[in-house]
Amino acid sequence: MTELEEMQTLVAVSQVGQAFEEFSKSDVGRYLIGKSEQEELALLRQLQNTPANDQEKIAQLQLRSKARRLCLEWIKEAINEGVEARTLLEFKHEELHGD
Repeated sequence: MTELEEMQTLVAVSQVGQAFEEFSKSDVGRYLIGKSEQEELALLRQLQNTPANDQEKIAQLQLRSKARRLCLEWIKEAINEGVEARTLLEFKHEELHGD
C-alpha cells in the first residue's frame, strides 16, 4: 500500500467512525442502542426462567442475545477504529509539517 493509499484508508476509516459516533448520539441511535440493551435484559430474564433441559429454547435465546451484542460491538469498534485513524492522521500530519 502506498503512502497515499494508506492516508486515504485512514481518512475513510476516520469518517466511518465519526459517522457511527454521531449516529450513536442521535435520537435514533440512542433509541436503537437503548432498545437493544432492554432486549438483552429481557432475554437474560427469559434465559434464567427457561428449564435447563430445554436446549432448543436456550440456544435460540443465546443466538438472539449474541446478535444484539455483536451489533453493539461493531458500532463501538467502528467508533474506536475511527478515533485511532484520526490520531494516526494527526501524528502523520505533525510528522510532515513539523507542527
